Amino acid sequence: MASPNSTFTEMVTTTLRKHYREVTDNVSLNNALYSRMKKKGNIKTEDGGETWSAITGPSAQAAVIANTLAIPAENRVFIGYADGDLYYTEDKGTTWSARSFEGSGAGAVKAIDFWSPLFGAMVHNTAAPVGSIHITVDGGYNWKKLTNPSTNAGLTSLSVVNPSLIWASGLVSGGTAVIYKAFAPTQL
Repeated sequence: MASPNSTFTEMVTTTLRKHYREVTDNVSLNNALYSRMKKKGNIKTEDGGETWSAITGPSAQAAVIANTLAIPAENRVFIGYADGDLYYTEDKGTTWSARSFEGSGAGAVKAIDFWSPLFGAMVHNTAAPVGSIHITVDGGYNWKKLTNPSTNAGLTSLSVVNPSLIWASGLVSGGTAVIYKAFAPTQL
């Protein structure tokens, strides 16, 4: 079994300009759902965006910003919140359950991406913010924190290329943007 630690390589460092775009969406066939939810609130489509219907998110999160969403399987949806909580549904949004992980309930879940229905990664920032990457190999039921890529970088996005390669980006305290490449273990 691979070690739970990972190797992070800083790929690019640039000076922050007055504008930048935080990319948090899950690049998948379900991108239309995420884009619509960010703009209009909790709604869903089951016909490729032809029609939309309202859904009720987790009642405990009614006043909290939903930062990110991932859809690893047809009926399973994960939503990461600005208060560090992670919720999921397995019935298309009828019922929601909290999923805990190291650091949950504080800071912010900034990004989630799945490579398959089982393998995914998540960015979580502490209040500082110091970002960490967590992986799952069982569809999001258990999350394992990888070694932090930096001690002073808040992370804002990530993309899972495959089960052993994850890219993440963020902003180091002091205004320098960074991009990291993580070689992740494939087993918890």
